[in-house]
Amino acid sequence: MNTKKFLKIYLFICIFPVWALSEKILFSSYYIFFIPYALLYLSLVPYINLEKNYKFTLFIVSFLTVFAIDQNLSLSKSLIKPNFESLNALLPNIYFAEILLILILLLPTYIIFYKFGIRSIKISLSFIFVIFIFKIAGTIFNPIEIVNFNNEKKQEKNKISVQKTLFIIFDEMSGVNSTEKNFKYGNNFVKTIYEFAEKNNFQLYLNSYSTSDNTANAVPSILNFNTNKVTKNFRDSHIKESNNTYNEYDLIHNALFDKFSSVSVLQNIHLNFCNNQNVTKCYQINPYNYYENYLNGFKNNILSRFLSLWKLDGSSSSKILWKFSRIIGITDSTLEPEAHKIFLPTIMDEIKKDVLDNKFDLVFAHILSPHIPYGFNRQCDYDGRKSSFNTKMTTQEKYIQHNIERICMVRVISSLINELKNEINYDDLQIFFMSDHGSRIAIKEKFSSIILTKKKNQKFKTIDATVSVQEIIKKSFDKD
Repeated sequence: MNTKKFLKIYLFICIFPVWALSEKILFSSYYIFFIPYALLYLSLVPYINLEKNYKFTLFIVSFLTVFAIDQNLSLSKSLIKPNFESLNALLPNIYFAEILLILILLLPTYIIFYKFGIRSIKISLSFIFVIFIFKIAGTIFNPIEIVNFNNEKKQEKNKISVQKTLFIIFDEMSGVNSTEKNFKYGNNFVKTIYEFAEKNNFQLYLNSYSTSDNTANAVPSILNFNTNKVTKNFRDSHIKESNNTYNEYDLIHNALFDKFSSVSVLQNIHLNFCNNQNVTKCYQINPYNYYENYLNGFKNNILSRFLSLWKLDGSSSSKILWKFSRIIGITDSTLEPEAHKIFLPTIMDEIKKDVLDNKFDLVFAHILSPHIPYGFNRQCDYDGRKSSFNTKMTTQEKYIQHNIERICMVRVISSLINELKNEINYDDLQIFFMSDHGSRIAIKEKFSSIILTKKKNQKFKTIDATVSVQEIIKKSFDKD
């Protein structure tokens, strides 16, 4: 085989997007994701010639070799993510780590290829081909799986109680009397939450807090009626790293779910609640799916979806391009946590449907909103620029933006309640709205958490006592 043909094969293997072999892409309209790679290959092949363009050819081959290593070994997921905290402390921005990793690999690769020529490239092909094959096998036989099920048969056997409960945890939403109220739009939020609570007969806790500023500690505490400070023993016995290729942690024990007969869960990538025996429906926003119901302002284009799904595969190059395209304003992210703002209309529709369905006595949701990155403008439309630049905000700017985010979330749940009132006997519905912890903008805002509760035939009331979210939920459910 002559050198030119060899290099064509080498480039093809380096460029080929193995991640796109996922059945979720191959057997959908997303097959067009192959087009950019095909165009890249066709545009480079005519210029790959060691005799005429030696230095240029070596640079392109070196760059694509690093590209192939990155793609097939998912370097961001395997190297950057496990060391996120230490790298983030060392560098001004975590994306510098992604860029440095590419450059660190590129320099020695080019030097080796330049010094030893085609022989070194032929040796490199053996390595690239092996990881290429392993990547194909992983993509086909161990794909990214998003937990979604609706167990109709199990639901039919369960006796659903007359009392229905809606239980929603909004991630990172500070309480009524948190520091944010002293900044711009703070009074607007306080007025909005008071009006919402009064109109809909909620008990509004003014000085509520969480016992932990960490979701993986706070949420298991809430759901297991633990009012004490979370210990390592408690954490280890209540959550574990998930074997699922999408979720981060599995909840092991869930005392709240055990008190119901049929539970509908809307969850996110961080915590998987759906292993509990009483969960009959599990729903997650699936980045491979197309959702027609989203916030105004979302850049609903094929590039947003292409870069988001590529980034989901875990390479550094995809992460860099995903971030760059958002910075220049041509795309948005369809991945979590951004997706939990963008697709809030879809999420609320799903919650409404399950509350109205007679198959569930508990409808539970853990929503990554108003969790950073920010995304709302004053009109509560989506503005992806805020998610790209929130790390550059001053503390004051973050407080102000968090107020906007909180106001928008109240508007979202207010619309949900209004729709439910038109469909069911609202007085009979039991509702709990809360957050797992505060905004964490500053140390003093780590724990301040919102909570509103509504029992059957309850009237509006404000509660000024300083009390934890965990204690309120324990008193409401743990009667034993």
